[in-house]
Amino acid sequence: MMLSMVIGDLRNSFFAEVANSFSVAVGEAGYSVMLMRRPSTGDLQEIARRIGSYNVDGAVLYPHALHHAAVETMLNVVPKLVLVGAASRHDGCSEVVLDEEAAVGLIAEHVKELGARRCGVISHAGRSPMAHPRAQEMARAFPDSPITLSRSSPRAAYDACQELLAADPRIDCVVAFNDVIGLGALRALVDSGLRVPADVAVISVDGSDAAAMANPSMTTVTFGPERIAHEAARLVIDNDESIVRIEPSLRLGESTRR
Repeated sequence: MMLSMVIGDLRNSFFAEVANSFSVAVGEAGYSVMLMRRPSTGDLQEIARRIGSYNVDGAVLYPHALHHAAVETMLNVVPKLVLVGAASRHDGCSEVVLDEEAAVGLIAEHVKELGARRCGVISHAGRSPMAHPRAQEMARAFPDSPITLSRSSPRAAYDACQELLAADPRIDCVVAFNDVIGLGALRALVDSGLRVPADVAVISVDGSDAAAMANPSMTTVTFGPERIAHEAARLVIDNDESIVRIEPSLRLGESTRR
């Protein structure tokens, strides 16, 4: 009656919300949870060794590894594995698929509705910046926009936004890879003497409580942390080998209400 969740950086409030909802959902079914932070390198050897020593009944990996070898490492130690993220089809796994193309499409549509003329993008600075499906979609959706890279930290995003403004001071919209980056961008814009959204609109992806509580509240595209967690919990508990696709929705905040 033990499950494991291997998840991204818990300093990111979105991942914390997913982990909390997952813990509640599986707890109601009588399971305990071993929560583990996915290493930024993507190497799951040590994670797999520790999980294997506890003889867990199943595991959820979010965001899932981008390399098949890492997933195979996990499949060697757990009887049931659920992957959460963009579709990648691994044999022997269930998946909760997040439609990143649709998410970025909602952003692009909203940016067009705003009438923004000079959009800047703050994308993901992971171990391979363009490996993440969302980063790829953002590059395709905004091919003529300046792009800076940031880690998922408000401080790093603050610096990245300042870099973006230095490259093009006339930017009237910032698209952020996630809410954490969006929050850092909000602060950078205000500190630069710009009004949000009157001078510069901001839109991000995740739909965390932190984005809703920002001042101004942030417009964000979300897959819903509770829904992600509940679908992952259902698949791993029921040993369901289905592929569940979650479509995103736009949650309007004050950061784009002009």
